[in-house]
Parts: sequence; C-alpha cells; structure tokens
Amino acid sequence: MFGYIQIDERELSDQETKLYDAYYCGLCQCLKKDFGIRGQLLVNYDMTFLTVLLSGLYRFHQRSAEFICPVHPGKKKTAVVNDATRYTAAMSVLLSYHNIQEETATDKSYSKLMILRLLEKDYQRVAKDYPRQHNALLKYVRQRSEFESNREQNMDAIAGLTGDMLGEIYAWRDDDYSDELRYLGYHIGKFIYLMDAYSDLEKDSKKKEYNPFNNMDMENPKDTETISRLILNSLISECLRSYERLSSHSYGSIIRNILYYGVWKKYESLHSKRMKRQERTEKKDYRNMVRQKKNEIRDLKKYEKKIVKLEQIKEKRKKQTGD
Repeated sequence: MFGYIQIDERELSDQETKLYDAYYCGLCQCLKKDFGIRGQLLVNYDMTFLTVLLSGLYRFHQRSAEFICPVHPGKKKTAVVNDATRYTAAMSVLLSYHNIQEETATDKSYSKLMILRLLEKDYQRVAKDYPRQHNALLKYVRQRSEFESNREQNMDAIAGLTGDMLGEIYAWRDDDYSDELRYLGYHIGKFIYLMDAYSDLEKDSKKKEYNPFNNMDMENPKDTETISRLILNSLISECLRSYERLSSHSYGSIIRNILYYGVWKKYESLHSKRMKRQERTEKKDYRNMVRQKKNEIRDLKKYEKKIVKLEQIKEKRKKQTGD
C-alpha cells in the first residue's frame, strides 16, 4: 500500500486522534506479535483505516494495553487490538510482500531482498490462511503486468484491477456487510492506484515508463490537473456514499475525517509542488521568449544600421561620381 488513506489531525479532536493512534499502534504491535520485529516494518495507514473501519462496524471485544514504543520512548503509548487488527496485520504481510517484490524487480535493493527472504514463510502462512484474498492478489499482479506491458489506455480498466483486489481484502467475511465492503474497497483501490500514478507522473515521463496519465499530460498539463482531481474526487464520493450505506458505525467521525480530508493530504502536497514547478517552467519560458525577442530586436536594429550605412555609402558615391 502507499499510505494515501490517512487522517487529517487538524480536523480531529485530541481524543479522536489518540483513538486512531491506538489502532495504529495496535496494528504495529500485532505485526510484531504474529510476525516478529520484521513485521513492524510493514505497519501502514491504509491498513489502519481498514482496522478502524472493521472495528467500528463489527464492534469486537478488544484489548487495550500501554507500552513503551522504542521509536517514541518519551511517554507510554496505548495499543488497541482485536480480531480485525489480526486480520489487517495478515493483509499487511500479503500486500507488502508483493509491493517489495515489485520494487526489487527494478532497483535490486539488497535490504529489500533481505526483507523478502525474511517474510517468505510468513507470506506463505498468510496465503494458506486466506486463499481467496491471496488468489485475488495473484490475479491482480498478473493482469496489471499485462496491462502495463501493453500500455493500456483505458484508465478505468487498469485502475479497476487494484479496485477488484482491494475489494476482496475489504470483504473480510461472507456476511451481510461483504458486498458493501467490497464496493467500498473497490473504489478505495482505484483511488490509491490513480493517486500513485499521479504522484509518479513526472518521474515516469522522464524515464518513459508507463503511466495512465502520460498521454493526457503531454497534450495539456493543466488539463491533467483538472481531470485528475475530478476523477479522484468522484471515486472518494463513491466511497463516502458506500460508507453511509453501512449500518451504524462507532468511529464515524474518524472515517469521515479520512475520506473528506485525510485522503487529499498527499494530493494537495503533490499538486502544490507540480504547480510551483509549472510556474517556474512558465516563468523560464517567458524569460527565454523575452530574451529571444530582445535578440531579434537587437539583430533587427543592427540590420537597419547596416542598411542606413549602405545607403549613406551609395549617396556619397553618387556625389563623387557627379562631381
């Protein structure tokens, strides 16, 4: 996952932020307990969102415990753990393993290769425990590779692959909630894929690698900004409508904070940087244009001076010939 589904602390109360942090810490502690210290490297905001969503929906009995975090040792932290936490910890292993595998295919990082080896047994165990989710992930990896190799132009189709996969992750159990959770996960997945594509657009353009926004950006960069925002906004609107269709939820304010505000934090940061770069490029182009015009005017003036000088020489010769 890519860390796009996070809270916006500015729009949450202190109590709600502490509760969200407790679920984040709970996921971290659960990863440590079930998969060792290496598992803690996989904690992420996307699965924390799913933990809060499932916890509020199913209202499990949960355990709360204080602990000293080695990363933030200043004061005790609180971790909340329940059945949903254990599920999202397992899904973190499943998803992270393939993310790291994909990254090592291009950069051959020794540290990432080591993490893959350390996670191999854990990954196989999770794959055996959750065959439906694992099969959905394998299908996604295979189809995405085919689509990107063929440089698929249908943005909705390729983003839908991530949607289908994440939909199966969100639909934890076969019960009354599964269809709506699958629908919500589908649109979250499409949002994550397109947000990642948007964030990698300039890098992919320079390297001439596949990106669903490439053709649009080459034709008109300003249109890319407008259209990408409209597409992403429509996906989050569907997520919000889906969430509201779910029955009474214990953590509505946190979920709505994430879907209304948190999901846009990275977008706004990326958008601001892109706009600044475009502004610098436009200013540079303008300065170059002005410099070019000045050079043209200077050359024209030089040419006019030469013409005047030639005319003066001609007049002088005429006078000399007449005399």
